[in-house]
Amino acid sequence: LSLSLSLSLSLSLSLSLAHAGKKWVDWVKDQVPMWDRFESWWLKAPSKLGIPVLRVKYEDLEQNPTAELKRVVSWLGFDDVSEERLRCAVHTPCDARRACRARDKKQEVDHFDDELTAFVMAQLGETMRLLDYHGKPTL
Repeated sequence: LSLSLSLSLSLSLSLSLAHAGKKWVDWVKDQVPMWDRFESWWLKAPSKLGIPVLRVKYEDLEQNPTAELKRVVSWLGFDDVSEERLRCAVHTPCDARRACRARDKKQEVDHFDDELTAFVMAQLGETMRLLDYHGKPTL
């Protein structure tokens, strides 16, 4: 009974993970064209509509939050914000979340296999290039 139950649970879990994996791939293939249209519109909006747009990349915020916050605040017209205030805004409970993310990255699953990466890059290659993103997509 134990071997049968274990085998059944293992097979069921494997099938569930395979189904979840298929759902993920289907979702990515469904969402990528919408993301491309959205990003492409924002890439063209400043020149078409004459509106100011500041691009902020999540990776830059992660890497140097104080400098990025200073850039955003300056873009908004607040050039007199002190370095101390910027540091105070950056060093909040978010630091604990950053530590958790660093720990979780060690356990990270590769969500984009070679086939899915090729699909994403074929669909988004030009947009990704214009946004200055290179290589494999990450979550």
